[in-house]
Amino acid sequence: MGALLSIASDNEIESAAENAAEATEVCLDGFSLAIRIAALCGNDTARCAYVHALSNFSLLGSGRLLEHRHIRCVQALLELGLYDGELLGSSWEYIFKSLSEVSRLNQVYEEGAKYARAELAAKGREKKRREADATRAAEVLELSIINISKPTRQAENS
Repeated sequence: MGALLSIASDNEIESAAENAAEATEVCLDGFSLAIRIAALCGNDTARCAYVHALSNFSLLGSGRLLEHRHIRCVQALLELGLYDGELLGSSWEYIFKSLSEVSRLNQVYEEGAKYARAELAAKGREKKRREADATRAAEVLELSIINISKPTRQAENS
């Protein structure tokens, strides 16, 4: 794969990425239409199979890295629930699982952000403490230099 990337130009790579995104959108539209048709025809097995497949394509709960196409699958599932909810019947299970997983990911993200903010605050406090210590050390050094340079009264009397 690396050898192919070194041969392909930037324009070719960009074009391939655009084609992949376009193909993803066409596939998701096809899935949505297939789910609607199966539901309107009363074919619960096909409807459940399509919704389950779309749920699997989202990779939610797998622990793997989500790419743009996986996020689009989650969006398509949630749009199905929003706009075609009355057609879903028992397939709501997959919509609810996806929604639950998205909520869990949001909580994980917020916890990570909270930890990052706390870490930044701790680093800021540490930096201020070091600056204050450096200022105090400079003041002490300055006072000791002043005291050394001042002649003492004994030295003046001699």
